[in-house]
Amino acid sequence: MSQAYIIDAVRTPRGIGKVGKGSLAHLHPQQLATSVLKAIVDRNGIDTASIDDVVWSTSSQRGKLLRVQMGQRSLAHFADPARGPY
Repeated sequence: MSQAYIIDAVRTPRGIGKVGKGSLAHLHPQQLATSVLKAIVDRNGIDTASIDDVVWSTSSQRGKLLRVQMGQRSLAHFADPARGPY
């Protein structure tokens, strides 16, 4: 049986993303999510090459795009419980 480690948890800011209505309107959801993953990596000194799996819960498909944008070059598996693996 494989072992799982929960290293840290971070949440994106909450707000309204509609132009003219909220402070997050200028940000793409992928940018918010990337900042979360980078924060976890940075504050825990994690080598991204050592990451095997990431479970990400979101309301839209972002897993693969997040992996690419954060510079994840390993073959780590990203999964969203609601949508399946990337």
